[in-house]
Amino acid sequence: MIDIPVPLATGPKPERGVLVSFSGVDGSGKTTSIRRLKGTLRRNGYRVRVFKLPSNECKKLRLFTEYKKDPLTAEPEGRVDIFSMFLAVTGDRLNTIRTKILPLLDAGYAVIVDRYLYSALCEAVISSSGLTPTQWRVVSDIISEFPTPHVAFFTRVSFIEARKRINAREAERDDYVDPLLFNARIDAFEIVRSKFDGVLVDTALDEHSCFKIVSREVGRHVLNQPARA
Repeated sequence: MIDIPVPLATGPKPERGVLVSFSGVDGSGKTTSIRRLKGTLRRNGYRVRVFKLPSNECKKLRLFTEYKKDPLTAEPEGRVDIFSMFLAVTGDRLNTIRTKILPLLDAGYAVIVDRYLYSALCEAVISSSGLTPTQWRVVSDIISEFPTPHVAFFTRVSFIEARKRINAREAERDDYVDPLLFNARIDAFEIVRSKFDGVLVDTALDEHSCFKIVSREVGRHVLNQPARA
């Protein structure tokens, strides 16, 4: 178990609107759950927006593209500094939240976020060299600037199933899925989920059973409240 030497806590939940996040490894069913939840919220009277983070502009940064090529070697080989990347991708996320998401929440929207802050934190957790105590304190301060979602879902799937789903996509038919990195991310997401009381959705279950978990938790925390126009 990786030791995180500082307390980690996001900020207060939004007072208006609905904020729901989905985090998890690629191929773990986030897109399917988001699509179905979007329809459920709309049927319950909410205006809904979906955001996928980080922004396309952030994904074009050299450190992002270098890291994506091979996350397991990018830092050891000196091509990417993991702390700098964390600052870049969380700064990008925070900018989207403050300039786009918070105004929508204030207007009463339901906002669903794919790859919230927790996804960036996951990459810091699996860093080969880790972060220094001073860097972790900076991480803690940054995290406190993010609003806590009303519900934070963490989707999980086995490596074999995820590889099958990813390679079934036309654009990713021949993509290589690294088992070491994939399983490291599963472990890291579980660490992060436990730190933030996230809701686990194991998509080894069928789609209907998975969405029952999602709708039940959203119902407990959100749908018993009237939609705010």
